Amino acid sequence: MLRPHKDHKVNIAKLKIYLGKYLKKVKQGAEVIVLDHQHPVAKLVPYYEKKKINVEIIHPKKNLKVVIQDWLERSPQAKATQLSKSSLEYLLEDREER
Repeated sequence: MLRPHKDHKVNIAKLKIYLGKYLKKVKQGAEVIVLDHQHPVAKLVPYYEKKKINVEIIHPKKNLKVVIQDWLERSPQAKATQLSKSSLEYLLEDREER
């Protein structure tokens, strides 16, 4: 029966024998450090797909305030981040800080 250490370190020989069980741990979010003669040589970590982000191209002549207002109306994340100031005020503050 596989009983990995608390920190999930395993030597190569044991990993060869119990690869499936260690991969199951990795799938559950654990990280496994692979040792060769007590020296770390590799780390098994969970694989995560990168999510695609939709990017909207803004026409240079389009008013930034209008774009932000459109985004605030359409985006569910934006509803939680309602701006207390206008976009112009944020831009001016940013320029003053630089």
